Amino acid sequence: MVNQYYNRFQSSQNYEKSLFIAGRGLQSAELNEIQDNALTKIKDLGDAMLTDGDVVKGCTCVIQDKVVTIEDGAVYLKGAVRTIPGATLSLPDDGRYRIGIFVKERTITELEDPALRDPAVGTRNYQEAGAARLQLTFTWGVLSETAAAPADKGDFYPVYTAEHGALIVASPTAEADTVTVALARYDRESNDSYLVKGLSLKFQKEENDEQVFLLGEGKAHVNGYEIELPHSVRLTYPVNPDLGTVESEPHVFQPDEQGEMRITLSNPTCSTLKSVDITQQKSANMTHGAYAGVTDPIPDQAILEIVQIRQGTTIYTQGTDYKLQSNSVAWTGGSEPAPGSSYEVTYRNRVKTTAKDVTEDGFTVSNAVPGTLVLVDYTWKMPRYDLIALDSQGQVQRIQGPAHAWNPSIPSASAGQMSLALIKQTWKKTEKPQVVSTGIQAVSMNELQTMKSMIADLYDLMAEERLKTTPTPRIPPRKRAFLWIPFWTMICEISNGAERSDCRPVLATSHCRGRR
Repeated sequence: MVNQYYNRFQSSQNYEKSLFIAGRGLQSAELNEIQDNALTKIKDLGDAMLTDGDVVKGCTCVIQDKVVTIEDGAVYLKGAVRTIPGATLSLPDDGRYRIGIFVKERTITELEDPALRDPAVGTRNYQEAGAARLQLTFTWGVLSETAAAPADKGDFYPVYTAEHGALIVASPTAEADTVTVALARYDRESNDSYLVKGLSLKFQKEENDEQVFLLGEGKAHVNGYEIELPHSVRLTYPVNPDLGTVESEPHVFQPDEQGEMRITLSNPTCSTLKSVDITQQKSANMTHGAYAGVTDPIPDQAILEIVQIRQGTTIYTQGTDYKLQSNSVAWTGGSEPAPGSSYEVTYRNRVKTTAKDVTEDGFTVSNAVPGTLVLVDYTWKMPRYDLIALDSQGQVQRIQGPAHAWNPSIPSASAGQMSLALIKQTWKKTEKPQVVSTGIQAVSMNELQTMKSMIADLYDLMAEERLKTTPTPRIPPRKRAFLWIPFWTMICEISNGAERSDCRPVLATSHCRGRR
């Protein structure tokens, strides 16, 4: 702001107008106060009907291939309707962005604009400096929803919202005006949130650990406010399943001709195969200790049993000659190899092995003892339901439900949101996520009339079918009855439980009376 500029205006003082008194000098501060007083009253009146960023005329926005084209128009900003020139902008990568107007204030003096000097020729003040000017410049720009406006560009007023390269058209927010609020409350209390047309969700593909969905164009009323998507929106969500942990899942090893076995996991959406524990059988050459009865350690861990000990043609007896003790051969006083001599021991032990051909549903394992257990530790992707919801600001959100091994719960949309679709996540690579539309579709009067006609036709068909399949009941004596048949009517008086055999059907406009 320029020097020697005075302005004492404060709206809280409630000064209605300036009263100039004869004989007193005119203050520059008084002129500034008059302007601010008038502008404040105009702004308060405009704010009661419009909100900063409301389009008054033109400013049509079109997005194609991440290029934003905006035509000339008028927008309500800072208490007045401003004429805004059109612009062409580039939209950044996928995400949610605000398209709006940067408003920057600048003080212009006679130094920047010599035309502001006094133009009155022949006066003492000719070409002298006068009042400065406050200039507002308006520039279209794109800003991330979470980013703050750069200080050098001025204040930012959002007008449109773009998400994943598509424009979202939303009705005014709750602060816009009392009429909009009243209409929204009536619509919300009468109909809740509903679809007008479109907004169908489809699964496209999975790439780079992300699921890609396509939300079609359409219109909906959410919490009483209208949301319109003029173009389809590409939605991407990370593949982030909830993981369950399985420890020591047992499988009996039954090898094929190649000595291998394909193991199918109980939960066929394996995320990480942690370990595979098998029982293997090995033989090792060992050297007996320096004296009789010494314990010889087996060169392995987790020994389950000793199958055989042999030295040449001599086979030692377990329990009599030796026993397994703490992963060692403990000689018990029977026959045993000579101290310092070597012998062969065959044993079985538990060992973690490396699996082959690992997929999401299983793996191949080998070198295990037939009939023994294969214990598997792994994490797996638990099933889950995800809800796609739309709020009154036009923002599409994914609400993740609680995962469960066999019965996942369905999440609910929060207050102010409308459910669009439910996604069943099985996380199988061979299966696509199942998408089920959950939005409540509005029914037009034309559709209601068609449904009414269909219901009437259904009743007619049911009546005709009953006439075909229901036999004529016996009529009690002394009772006058109407027997309805297609296109004919017959009225007969029946007595003593007997019917006249010569009673004929006649047209509906006549009848016959039969008496016995």
